[in-house]
Amino acid sequence: MDKDIAYFRLHGIGEGEVNYKYTGQDLQKLLEIVKEITKRSREAYAMFNNVYMVQDVQRFKELVKAVL
Repeated sequence: MDKDIAYFRLHGIGEGEVNYKYTGQDLQKLLEIVKEITKRSREAYAMFNNVYMVQDVQRFKELVKAVL
């Protein structure tokens, strides 16, 4: 396993899974996890694979930009 790369694949949560729209709280929690992981990994990738993937990734991108 390459410790230089972290990869997150997000399919949704609960019964709705791919129909799930991530909440602001969900995305904030993901950001905290990514921040912790990147202390040990050089790169991190998040792939949203749900109905709202475009909106979710745009919102997550804004959170990431705010902490860089």
